[in-house]
Amino acid sequence: MSEEQRNRVRLKTHAKILIKGWEVPGYLRDLSREGCQISLTRPLELKREEALAVAVLPDPEAGIAAFNFFVQVLWTRADPVFFNLGGPISPFPGEQHEQGLRRLFDFYQ
Repeated sequence: MSEEQRNRVRLKTHAKILIKGWEVPGYLRDLSREGCQISLTRPLELKREEALAVAVLPDPEAGIAAFNFFVQVLWTRADPVFFNLGGPISPFPGEQHEQGLRRLFDFYQ
């Protein structure tokens, strides 16, 4: 087994997401300041380093408005239920999106 090389805290999350442009729903499963893991309901044909726009749809109880971020796909993996992907993240331009990402980190910490 390989040793985990990432040093930052990784938060286990369960936020609903939608891949914009593909309209594929899924879940944000793992989040750190550097990146995330996403589980989708169906496979996508993606290239390494392809940028995906992700709409985060937090539960109303979280008190966080919907927002968007980008994920740069570094890996993909299929399992019997989900199509998983992960990579570095960056917020969409605009205070709403940056604030949404900050608030999501705060909610799960």
